[in-house]
Amino acid sequence: MQQKKKSSLRKLLEYIERFKGTLFFICILVFLYVVSKLVGPFLMGYTIDKYITNNDLIGLKKILIILGTIFFLTSFFNWFQNFLMIRIGSYSIKNLRIDLFSKMQSLSLRFFDTHSHGELMSRFTNDIDNINTTLNQSILEFIANILSLIGVLIFMIILNFKLALVTIVSTPLIIIITLYIARTTKKNFALQQERLGALNGYIDENISGQKVIKAYGVEDETLEEFKKANNSLKEVSVKAQIYSGIMGPIMNGISNINLALIVGVGAYLTLNGKASVGIIVSFINFARQFFQPLNQIANLYNQLQLAVSGADRVFEIMDEEAEIVNKQGAKDIKTLDGDVKFSRVFFGYDKGRMVLKDINIHAKTGNMVALIGPTGSGKSTIMNLLTRFYDINSGSINLDDIEIQDITMESLRKCIGIVLQDTLFFTGTVAENVSYGKSDATMDEIINACKVANVHDAIEKLPDKYNTIINTDTGHLSIGQKQLIAIARTVIMDPDILILDEATSNIDTRTEAKIQEAMNKIMEGRTSFVIAHRLKTILNADKIIVLKDGEVREEGTHKELLAINGIYSELYNNQFRLKA
Repeated sequence: MQQKKKSSLRKLLEYIERFKGTLFFICILVFLYVVSKLVGPFLMGYTIDKYITNNDLIGLKKILIILGTIFFLTSFFNWFQNFLMIRIGSYSIKNLRIDLFSKMQSLSLRFFDTHSHGELMSRFTNDIDNINTTLNQSILEFIANILSLIGVLIFMIILNFKLALVTIVSTPLIIIITLYIARTTKKNFALQQERLGALNGYIDENISGQKVIKAYGVEDETLEEFKKANNSLKEVSVKAQIYSGIMGPIMNGISNINLALIVGVGAYLTLNGKASVGIIVSFINFARQFFQPLNQIANLYNQLQLAVSGADRVFEIMDEEAEIVNKQGAKDIKTLDGDVKFSRVFFGYDKGRMVLKDINIHAKTGNMVALIGPTGSGKSTIMNLLTRFYDINSGSINLDDIEIQDITMESLRKCIGIVLQDTLFFTGTVAENVSYGKSDATMDEIINACKVANVHDAIEKLPDKYNTIINTDTGHLSIGQKQLIAIARTVIMDPDILILDEATSNIDTRTEAKIQEAMNKIMEGRTSFVIAHRLKTILNADKIIVLKDGEVREEGTHKELLAINGIYSELYNNQFRLKA
């Protein structure tokens, strides 16, 4: 675990190393800041012994001007170094967010199937915010405090070695306490981030599933589950904060005891003529500066632990290997004729369980191929493989006699239009959502696509027509209208291969008729795969594939399958008997 944390911290530092020139200048400012902080207490003692004791008012005025200038420069150096570091931190976090977001775009669907939305959002927000705080403040303060500690120690030894020993004696105790508390808080901070991510995931699911929660009347049960998750987070957070918070009082206690000893020993040395009043005053100020950095280092260490825990979670995603990648030498394609062959394809989402077994399908150019079967039979999985959302375990998929992995994913997916079972809109206008896959589409192309999808008239009735703002949860549109817009989004891409994943499953009969009419037009001349439970929508398919338990059980036209009197015939008779 420690090696992992070092690795994460090292990767994090690479983001600020890009600003080497500014960092070098900041280091100079930090050095000047520390020096100016140390000169002040030294001059205060010198002023007492040299000018106040001797009633030298002229010299006192001069030294006060020098002291005032030093204090001003101390504040200026501190402000300027923080200003520059905040700029570096902000740019670094911006780049980190871009890299993280870019990485997530390259990951396969399998990754998102195994991580909740809320948990991933927690890495984008909470974890990166903790890293941001560390880059903007903690690292700089940590370095400044280390330098201050070293500088103070040197000045104290120069001023009076015996008094310096009094201060140094308590240092091992502080180090032991700090290391003990740090080890204890490290685990709790990591657990805190992990459970915060889990809580965010639960909240995300709850917000998305409000309709289901209310429909089943499980609000109270849902609240109880939330309380359990929230309480689990609270317990870990309290432990982390108690241990990190106890550091300050312990340090202050040791500091005050040490100051009392310095005053006592200093008074003894002064009375015996072995130290001047000015030296004792300077030493007391240095002793305060000695314990202050120690206290701050202890507190900053806790913040660093929190940031490193966040960095671990962020770089866990960054280090994730993309499962679906372009094969070396893969080529871009402009168009496809649409000849599709699945040959002896085996596939499983988990290595130990095959979802598809020895699948052999041939869709000739321009054919309409229907996939039917019970839930879990593998219909949608076949379409996931055709779009390379997942890669097959064995066998081959060929498009126009080209191995699918010899085609770049970007060009492959531009040739395939898909209407997903669940419609998803991004916040924006109707026109922007229709042209989502073709950002350079003209308004005429958008309107034409909507006319083909039989949704133009419905859009014209919206408050701002094509400029109406919508999203997935918008109340402006019915379920049928949302699916029609999703179809228009596919139409505008003018794909060579069309996939309809249960596109009519949530649509009323009247709307379904409109869709069927539109789809008959756009499927003409294109290879089309249709997944549907309503068999009447695929009666004219060139080929119907009947799947069960991940295997092709029957294959043929509607008439051919009825003649077999098998699974398809039973499904058909059941559906039409119910309608009768």
